[in-house]
Amino acid sequence: MKLNPIYLLLLGVLSIMVSCKGEEDPYPIYSYSNPIDTLFESPDPNTIVGLHYNIFSKTCANVGCHDGTFNPDFRTISSSYNTLVNHEIVKNNDPGRFKYLVEPGNAANSMIVHRMTVDIDGMSGIMPLVVDPGNDYHDRKQDLIQNVKNWINDGAKDIFGNPRDVPNLSPG
Repeated sequence: MKLNPIYLLLLGVLSIMVSCKGEEDPYPIYSYSNPIDTLFESPDPNTIVGLHYNIFSKTCANVGCHDGTFNPDFRTISSSYNTLVNHEIVKNNDPGRFKYLVEPGNAANSMIVHRMTVDIDGMSGIMPLVVDPGNDYHDRKQDLIQNVKNWINDGAKDIFGNPRDVPNLSPG
């Protein structure tokens, strides 16, 4: 009796499938569904991590807004920090009043706070311009703006708690 080669192939595949045991996850306690939630269960709202978690990622990094197409770039904690702190501004309602989006230690001289509270030219609107349905920004607006001010006044520290050096503004 001669066996059909297709039956032999199927028998071989079936025996391999039965003999293989699925590998177990060597790190079952870790969840990778949301890196922020995994790393920071409840980030301090007065830090760049808390600001990104509570405001920037949910409210500002929307498609067509600060999604990397223009600064500040709120897609990640790092891009948020690096496009805010000591980053010169482009659109200014009062030339000379604001130099940076975030001036460490000085929320009153930081354009981000101004943009979150004032329509700078009567046509630009107050940031954020659009809030997605289900977002609680408007319910928490005053607290969230205060968190931004607190972070700035505390030196606008990075994710590791280090302040950014103030740039040398002297000529030469």
